[in-house]
Amino acid sequence: MMIPTDTPPPPGYLFGVTLILTGSPDILRTDKFAGMLAGFVESETAVYLDVPQGVGLFSHRSFLNDQLAPAIAARDLPAVKALIWSCFEALVAKPAVKLTADTVKA
Repeated sequence: MMIPTDTPPPPGYLFGVTLILTGSPDILRTDKFAGMLAGFVESETAVYLDVPQGVGLFSHRSFLNDQLAPAIAARDLPAVKALIWSCFEALVAKPAVKLTADTVKA
């Protein structure tokens, strides 16, 4: 699922999108997904990957532009796909954080 970012994009970016993984992570390994991300990065749109952690838990999010830009500029599709997968693995490896009154901003 793709939605506009819920926070202002970093300096230098006019727009931002958040890509929320709602199904199989296998989509992250496809040429089409990598191509879509490349289009966003090349158009200077801030791109975030959001990986839900389950009911009652915060999802984990990562800003992708800085990580992917060199491989995209080099037109290195295998490197782009490997970086996307590496980012996903890092997000999944993060410890879960429960949603509580103390952890949710008012």
